[in-house]
Amino acid sequence: MAESTQKVIEIKDCEYFLFQGFYCLLSEFSHVTLEFLRFIYCDQIDLNEDLAIRLLGFSDKYLQDDLTEKCMEYLTYNLNSENVYTILDFARQENIAVLLTWCLKFIKEKINIDNVSGLMKYLDSQINPEFERENLELRKRAIEAITGEYIEISKKLNYDLKFYTDFLIRSVVVDTLPILIEWIWGGVNRKYFSTEEDIPIFEENTVDLRRCIFEFVFENFASLKANNVFQDLANSFWVDFASYMVENASEVYEEKETDAMEEKKPGERGRKRKEPVKTEETNPELKKTKKTSAA
Repeated sequence: MAESTQKVIEIKDCEYFLFQGFYCLLSEFSHVTLEFLRFIYCDQIDLNEDLAIRLLGFSDKYLQDDLTEKCMEYLTYNLNSENVYTILDFARQENIAVLLTWCLKFIKEKINIDNVSGLMKYLDSQINPEFERENLELRKRAIEAITGEYIEISKKLNYDLKFYTDFLIRSVVVDTLPILIEWIWGGVNRKYFSTEEDIPIFEENTVDLRRCIFEFVFENFASLKANNVFQDLANSFWVDFASYMVENASEVYEEKETDAMEEKKPGERGRKRKEPVKTEETNPELKKTKKTSAA
């Protein structure tokens, strides 16, 4: 054949722009595209995390179920505390329910005090309302990991717990309130104290968190009561809360009084004095003027 001797294959039944487009595709997605084609024609694939994520898009688009299965299997069995949040974001973005379930399951089962900082940063970065339920569930797991090792963390970090305490403060919502109150006032933390010296360390590092909880309860008291959030809360919490209210009652009253005066002042400055309406009965001079005009 002429092609074998000339080393040239002349293609007459296909336009040039098709090959040009294919070349551009290979240039832009060279590695991913080539691996995709290699799997289709050779049934071979060498996966890594990035390639598995990117190939999932190709396999789904071109209905390559076998490749989808291989990519999913690779990602689920190679999850770790460093890549799970990247894969979780991808699963949420592409709405891959199975992969999303695996990521959430991994986080819930593997979360501990050594890797909880990654989860804390991830949760604080999420503002998507669609992720609100999962965010709250994972936040509870993070709280459990922190509170379970709070004293040990304080010793390792030389009692610098601001990073963790700030996260707990940001996590004060209706659903986490009973957990945090039980931890601080319900005696749950006592089992973690190895010496009497641990108690003042604990109390010192939770001052801001206690204040935040008091303020939250004060501001949302009616709705919390309506939702039975106050059921079975530790008596010691109510004792401290009452003390907080007594200590801050005068301050709250002064703030409200100042606000009321500030709201009243602009109205007083802008209000003009209303002059009384003059009539013949109240002003005899008006009657005389009328008679003079008539004459």
